[in-house]
Amino acid sequence: MTRTLATLAALLLLNPAGALADCASDRWPMTLTPGPQMPVLHDRLTTESGRTVLLFRMTVLEGDPLVGDYAKLWVFAVFSEGPDACIEKAVSLGSYASFAAFAEKTSNSSARRFHLDYYASDLHATLGFFDGEPDLSEITDRALAALN
Repeated sequence: MTRTLATLAALLLLNPAGALADCASDRWPMTLTPGPQMPVLHDRLTTESGRTVLLFRMTVLEGDPLVGDYAKLWVFAVFSEGPDACIEKAVSLGSYASFAAFAEKTSNSSARRFHLDYYASDLHATLGFFDGEPDLSEITDRALAALN
């Protein structure tokens, strides 16, 4: 299975040996692979149950950070423990091009529409929608509760 560059970068930040493991999260399309964006470790957080969550700011070298069909701003990731660390579950804040275009046509708001999504195993759920970029503190609380 081909590992995406963004997934490898995220895994290498936590555990270099785990970057070559066969992970279930490799099957999550666009979780950490929004196209030209790359994850940059922003913070380490802890859930109420004590799980470590790595918070990545998705960036580009220059220009609009929301470039690409599956643009994301933030990714919260919980990694498995052990020598072969894999992403067990994740929450991302994104604004996909197709979704933003649809929201623009069907909404009275001119603000770009964002969505907060949860990924685990073979599950994908939407945790919320936002007109305009939400405060990091608001999405952090939701993400940590979902990843607990």
